[in-house]
Amino acid sequence: MDSTLRPLLLLVISNLLVELWSDYIKVTTNGNNLFIYHLYAPIEYACLGAIFYLALPSEKHRKRVIGSIIGYIVIVVISTIFWQSPEHNNSITYMIESGLVIYWCFIFFRTLLDRQDLYVPERDGLFWLFVAILIYFAGTFFTIGLIDYFIISNQKLATFIYYASFPFNYILYVTIGVVCLLPSSLPNHE
Repeated sequence: MDSTLRPLLLLVISNLLVELWSDYIKVTTNGNNLFIYHLYAPIEYACLGAIFYLALPSEKHRKRVIGSIIGYIVIVVISTIFWQSPEHNNSITYMIESGLVIYWCFIFFRTLLDRQDLYVPERDGLFWLFVAILIYFAGTFFTIGLIDYFIISNQKLATFIYYASFPFNYILYVTIGVVCLLPSSLPNHE
């Protein structure tokens, strides 16, 4: 596996553990499991930040990625303490995370446009991974914001939006699986 993709393993494993833990709490105690997502948000962004850090060639961008990880952790802590407690959906932090990830995806795509060599993106697994990440987080930005709004005004619609967001998960994780199973990049870019 390409070293740039290694943080994906941590991302996938941590996501699986969080979902299992969340489901366990919901099924066994029917309790509130939202605190798990307050804990998971910085872990998820740190994993994604590691991928961006390894994928971006510019030292300037790498420093900004590290700064954004630190800043995001601070935002999560402040938001959890002052705005959205662990008993509530932390939509603010997930929307900020989505915005940051979308920004880094566009920076990555910009670096591809600036390349001087013959580069064929459709043969690069990393390109497809960033496309899937972009689709997932663009969808997450809107669905999380809508869910947060409709939880208050229309619980049934909020539940529908939650389940309607599942295709974004499928796109992301199927792409991760394909990218990790196929060779990282094909040597011949003609």
